[in-house]
Amino acid sequence: MEYVVSAVWGVLDLIFIIYFCGAHLSSRQGNTNFVILTACFSLICCIYSFLGIPDPIKSFLSFFFVLFFVFLLYKAPWFQLILLVILGYVLASVFVFICGYAVCIVTGISYSDFIWRKVLYIVTVSISKLVSLLFAWIYKQIKKPKVFPSIQRKWLLLSSLFSIISLVVIYAVVFISKSSSDLTFQAIAFIALIVLGDIAMLYLISVMEKNTLEAQKLSLLHQQMDIQAKSIQALEASYKTQRQLTHDFKNQLQTISALLSSDQHAEAAKYVSQLQRSHNGCVFAVHSHHAIIDAVLNMKYHAAEENQIEVQFHINDLSAVTIDADTLVVLLSNLLDNATEACCRISNHRMIRCDILAGEQLYLAVHNTAPPVVIQNNLITTTKEPRQEHGFGLLQIQYLLDQLQAEYFMDYQDGWFSFVAEIPMAENPKSMLS
Repeated sequence: MEYVVSAVWGVLDLIFIIYFCGAHLSSRQGNTNFVILTACFSLICCIYSFLGIPDPIKSFLSFFFVLFFVFLLYKAPWFQLILLVILGYVLASVFVFICGYAVCIVTGISYSDFIWRKVLYIVTVSISKLVSLLFAWIYKQIKKPKVFPSIQRKWLLLSSLFSIISLVVIYAVVFISKSSSDLTFQAIAFIALIVLGDIAMLYLISVMEKNTLEAQKLSLLHQQMDIQAKSIQALEASYKTQRQLTHDFKNQLQTISALLSSDQHAEAAKYVSQLQRSHNGCVFAVHSHHAIIDAVLNMKYHAAEENQIEVQFHINDLSAVTIDADTLVVLLSNLLDNATEACCRISNHRMIRCDILAGEQLYLAVHNTAPPVVIQNNLITTTKEPRQEHGFGLLQIQYLLDQLQAEYFMDYQDGWFSFVAEIPMAENPKSMLS
């Protein structure tokens, strides 16, 4: 009977922490995979409870078991996962202690007597875990996770340390209280104060998330303005060139006509060939049936050519792409600017390959030659800031793709850096920059 109860409590704790972490983190699994993984780990949790492992060792192993499971479900750095799992354990444990103490007050018995009354203890703890699970579910519905968690690591590490100390102190207080045959009001009040500190820390983390997100949006707006200014300049230059070509077109036709009229066919052919060579720089390199994508890719194509970078495009009909124009401009400009900057830092074999294919999903891939980089957790890990090492817009690219609910990854092998993303095509997103 005890093993069955322990298994049920373990599953309830696991689901509690899943809901709690889900309020702060975005999922890395689809709904079906999420349910399957949860069911599998719940089964493993039940089997684990029947192994008869001593409680201290079981608690220690359970923490890492739950931490690994949360890592499979949610996107977050390891130190943020540790913080949230510890806070989940703190809140779940305290809820049980407080409910148990409330029963002791109502029944007029000591906490040690409460523990020895097995039926009362099991019913109380089970009800408290179910109620805490309900609160966790409500909390998850109210607090939607931030898709761009970029809080400074030092604050999360300090928060994790505080939470670990909180958990150790809570169990120490309960253990001492058991030794003295009662859990006093002073002990419960002390535990409640520790929990209030953890709750205040959660609020502080939420404030830091909000401030970080606002700063990121402001950075995106500034960059959008910069990209649009450059685009306007490029279009203005193209317009001037087109006006000049139109102005010269009549004279060129008259020259060709005069050469043909005087039977100077060889000279006419030579003149036409000369005109074709001089106009090659004005020819569009991309025709995808999507005006915004064509404008950006052609502009970046000519910018890369000016830096002696070979560019190859593999693109199909993109007329069905409905992503907002602002988002497309910033996303594609950042990707190709980063690739161009990386190529410019090497002396030979400068090359960019760009694939954009529309189907059930929009497949977007940019591969470019680059100096060596180290990638960890989808971030460029270097001695400098990532923006300086691999272009200003890496964080903006990730932010926009997260908003579009896209899957993406980056890799570096054999002198080539690759950034690949798959963006859902079902919806028509509003501007990510508004």
